[in-house]
Amino acid sequence: MLWRLRKEFVLVVCIFISFLIFKKGKICKKVDKGEEEFQKINYEEVIEENKRLRELLKLKENNRFFSKVIFAEIISIKPFIFPGEIVVDKGEKDGVEKNMVVVAKDFS
Repeated sequence: MLWRLRKEFVLVVCIFISFLIFKKGKICKKVDKGEEEFQKINYEEVIEENKRLRELLKLKENNRFFSKVIFAEIISIKPFIFPGEIVVDKGEKDGVEKNMVVVAKDFS
């Protein structure tokens, strides 16, 4: 009787372990699909940014006005609703002075 109980116990443990391995395999597949989707989105964002930067370079090369333009990334806007101050990642060494005009990428 005791031997039969051991066999059943071992069988239950093996089934449980098999179930866990099967479940983990599904989770790994879901993670891989999510990672692929994230990489695809990231790749598309890089392509869009590349197109935008190429357009800016063309404008800068073809126009005398844009030869004086300093391109910068916005770090912060204070206050956000009605901007009174915009902080960019350029400084005096780059030719930026206090109270200069800021133009967004769509020239607004």
